[in-house]
Amino acid sequence: MDYKGPEANGFTDPHEVREYHPLITRKGYKENSFTDPAADRVKLASLIRSFRRDTYSGPPVLLLNEQALTGTHRIYAARRVKAELPVFQVTTDSDIHDAIMSDIHDAGHYEDIPNVLRKHGFHDAACVMDYDVH
Repeated sequence: MDYKGPEANGFTDPHEVREYHPLITRKGYKENSFTDPAADRVKLASLIRSFRRDTYSGPPVLLLNEQALTGTHRIYAARRVKAELPVFQVTTDSDIHDAIMSDIHDAGHYEDIPNVLRKHGFHDAACVMDYDVH
């Protein structure tokens, strides 16, 4: 992967991260459905290999507090091999967290999350998210 956005600002145990599932992509399919959160098995296998070999060089998982906004496949791969997860974590108080999550829900599409983050002043986080939605 040729990720050139903001670097991880930490590492975390992937079991401490909550995945985020309920948005629909503009392509019309549910991103990371509840029934199979890591549905792309080829992608998952590739990530497992890179985490196992300690060669992962892609984007960090974007966290809003402990809530993952990206990276379900990365989370599952890191859990599988018991690797630490590179994260770009935005830490907020509960009111800001709730406002951002409400705006994300209201936006309705996974691809709209970067704009929501920019609206709330989290420009670096939006850059991390841009990589995942494009």
